[in-house]
Amino acid sequence: MEEWFSRFFQDLQLQLGLRDPKLTAPEKNISGIFLETDTGENIDILLVGKDGRVEELRGRTPAEELVRFTSLDFAEYHAVIQRLWTEHPLFLERMDVPYSDYEDFEKQISDLPDWIKRIDTISAFYASEHLRDAMAMQDNGSPIFPSEKGAAVLRALDEPCRAQLRIRNLLEIGFADYERAAQWERYGALEEAYPALMHQFFPCRPMPFGHRLRYTVENTFELYLLELQLYFRQKKKRIARCECCWQYFIPKTSAETHYCDRVIDGLSCKALGPKLKGKDGAALDEALRIYNVLRHRMEERRNRYEDAPPDQRDRLKPVSDARYQEWISAAVKVRGRYLKGKISASDFLREIDSFGELETYEVEQVSLPEPDSTAWRRHIKGNLDFDPAINYRGFMHLDLREENAEWKVWTPEEQENIARGGHRSLREKYKK
Repeated sequence: MEEWFSRFFQDLQLQLGLRDPKLTAPEKNISGIFLETDTGENIDILLVGKDGRVEELRGRTPAEELVRFTSLDFAEYHAVIQRLWTEHPLFLERMDVPYSDYEDFEKQISDLPDWIKRIDTISAFYASEHLRDAMAMQDNGSPIFPSEKGAAVLRALDEPCRAQLRIRNLLEIGFADYERAAQWERYGALEEAYPALMHQFFPCRPMPFGHRLRYTVENTFELYLLELQLYFRQKKKRIARCECCWQYFIPKTSAETHYCDRVIDGLSCKALGPKLKGKDGAALDEALRIYNVLRHRMEERRNRYEDAPPDQRDRLKPVSDARYQEWISAAVKVRGRYLKGKISASDFLREIDSFGELETYEVEQVSLPEPDSTAWRRHIKGNLDFDPAINYRGFMHLDLREENAEWKVWTPEEQENIARGGHRSLREKYKK
């Protein structure tokens, strides 16, 4: 099995132009990002600056680090960088770029190093070290040197965002739908998605007990890719995606777990998820939608009957509180049998239709496409750098084939929802 995992990272290196993370001796006066481990289950990360300062991040696991990194919120920070790429005059296509444009650009990026430091220590370390190198670039005589220098600065600041995008895309393919899967199944999904990556790899050597190994990596993507390699070497922890918020988490037990413990806007996914899941099922299942309609009708009939004077009740449907309690108790049991697949949708509706008011018991079942068959997944499998913010732009469309055609505005969110086949987090669907 370890050979399969090794081949995956061999292939990934080929596609992305990466080199093997080097095993290095713990020598002094060497700067960079280092990962130390003995068994591979626990890791320590050392951040050694060019100035000799060392920051140690100890007692972590690969699974915890992968979840933590994919959960970081770079959105606003990344948006500022993208705006500079597209709007600042330093990057306009010109034969000659004045250095004054770079000086103005440098003022506008002055807050970004402190900003990323508030988001993540490791990302800030990488950005700071490479930002220093970029800003120290000497004029090479090129008429567009200011643009080249500015581009190097933005690449240094944006690399952690790009690394997160790639890791999130990898987890989308290998982890999003594999809560109950074995490690080899997760690996198999990644192998199937990236078959051209099977030629070179990050070496997966046996982890000798009692021997501490130190790896050095070139950038944040290599770091988390190495952690993904180490993750596949263990079976104690698994990574799953929360159905409520769609962020990744580590289930605490071996039992099937669909929701994480995060609290967002005062509501925990563990408490909110099952409630939204029931609403979600009703939205897709016509029989459950009709059940909810009948339940509300019976409640209203009960309330009207109980509130009406006794001499006026003969004009109402006879739904006393006792009869309603009898009906709802039986309906809930029938609903449970339907949800377990013990009875058909038509039998379910027939049993709860006490007054025979439904015209038909035949219903059409609505279902979403399998996640792996959607355009969204095809985009990710075809391009590990797939970024919805770049691929989906708002536009207007006029279909002249229609009579009285009108302009239709397609937002990025609508395009993304179509590409995902309607699959979204429960919080996003119901805005909780």
